[in-house]
Amino acid sequence: MNLSISVVMATYNGSRFVEKQLESIRGQTLLPDEVLIGDDGSVDGTQELVRQFAKRSGLNVRLYENTTRLGASQNFAVMAGRAVGDIIVFSDQDDVWMPKKLERMSNAFSADPEVGYVFSDAEVVDEHDNPLGYRLWKSLFFGSEEQSMMRTGHGLKVLLKRNVVTGATMAVRGRFKDRFLPIPGSWMHDGWIALILSTVSRGYAISEPLVAYRSHGHQQIGAVGPSLKSAWKFARRQGASFLSEEAKNYELAEKRLLALGVDCADRSIWLLGRKAAFMKQRARIKAGGVANIPAAFFQLFAGKYGRYGLGAKQLCLDLISADPALPRT
Repeated sequence: MNLSISVVMATYNGSRFVEKQLESIRGQTLLPDEVLIGDDGSVDGTQELVRQFAKRSGLNVRLYENTTRLGASQNFAVMAGRAVGDIIVFSDQDDVWMPKKLERMSNAFSADPEVGYVFSDAEVVDEHDNPLGYRLWKSLFFGSEEQSMMRTGHGLKVLLKRNVVTGATMAVRGRFKDRFLPIPGSWMHDGWIALILSTVSRGYAISEPLVAYRSHGHQQIGAVGPSLKSAWKFARRQGASFLSEEAKNYELAEKRLLALGVDCADRSIWLLGRKAAFMKQRARIKAGGVANIPAAFFQLFAGKYGRYGLGAKQLCLDLISADPALPRT
């Protein structure tokens, strides 16, 4: 059975790159049934470029112009809610898709009805389409062991450590919309969708890079090179306040699962609660600095850093990037 495909794109002042991305969608070996584009109030001509593409492309393209700015995640959420395809594929405005992206993703869904979402690796490029010498998964430290865990139905264990599913590379099964919508305003859409769907279905990781993922200074979130220095800088940004807010986010996910009821295992709900508690403890460690070294090592030896973080490496980063000036939580 052929699965219908909806592509959803969120745009905002994307005139520099959006045409190239749209043309890469038109160049797919398996064409989508609809392309839904939500524009968030662009003032650089993005909307007109989309209209011109819609006229010449031969695709079913619909442009929606938001009357108030939603932000990327909520824009994607609104577009996903309008999509009618069996598969919903998320598209950033500034990337380029490999020609077989939709075909490969459709095949993955068709091969296993238990798969709820699919995502791929990507080649990271600069604003001039020059490869930066690494792939997206390498920058996320998403190795073969965790890829195998995803494919064998243990995606939640991976995602409780950190999100490895990037929205620009993700597709979901349309029948799960009522599980992940609405998306809380404090969550990025990709992390929320992957986490929720990992509790009611399986994720599938395609190791082939199906996207040229553009890293440039104007995007909201981009890939960073896989280095200790970049990891330390990222850890510095994750202060006590940030971790406290992350704890609240996992509590929101826990509440969503409780609302979903019988579709979710009790263990999934329990794990999300444990993750929230761990993030609160990390916030206290960050705020306390060296004074909280005993508490940090207790969390390590209790297995919390391994189960809900990146192990001893995460603990070290927490301690060396701690800021005692931050308020205790």
